[in-house]
Amino acid sequence: MNKAQAQNSSLFLSKEGVWKFDGVEITHARTLEVLRKNLHRCEEGIYVQIGREQSWVEVEDTIYFVSSVDGTPENGFQLTLSDKTQEDLNPSSLRYKPERLVCRVKEGTEEARFLRGPYHDILQHLIEDDMGYSLQIKGEKIHLLHYPVPFPDLDKRS
Repeated sequence: MNKAQAQNSSLFLSKEGVWKFDGVEITHARTLEVLRKNLHRCEEGIYVQIGREQSWVEVEDTIYFVSSVDGTPENGFQLTLSDKTQEDLNPSSLRYKPERLVCRVKEGTEEARFLRGPYHDILQHLIEDDMGYSLQIKGEKIHLLHYPVPFPDLDKRS
C-alpha cells in the first residue's frame, strides 16, 4: 500500500483519539485496545498490523494520546498513553497551542496529544506572569504561551 491508499483507508483516527471505520465510530473496547496497541509508522504512513493483516490508517493529528496524568508539579507527572503504556512526562517537550497540548513520547520519537481530561489536569497548574503562561514542573519553568510583544507607539516618535 502507499499514501494514496492510506487516504482511501476505511480506518480513521481523529484528533480527539476517536477511531472510525467507514465513518462509523468504533466503540467496542477490545477492538479499540487492539487497534491502539498495533499502530505502526513507516515512510509511507501509519498502519495497523494484526498478525499478517495490515490496514492503513488515516490520522488527523497524532497516533498517541495522553489518556491520564498522575503526579504533581513538584515531583513530576506520569502519563498513561492511549496504548496503555506509561511514561514520565518530559516537561521540556510540552508544546501548547489553543485547544492543543502535546508532548514528546516513545523516547522522543512520537508526539502525543493530551485528551480533554489530562489537558485540564495539567493546565490547572498554569502560572501567569508578565511574560505569559507557564508551568513549573520539578523546578523547571516551561513557557507555554507568551504574551505578544507590544508595538512601539509610533505617535510618540520625535
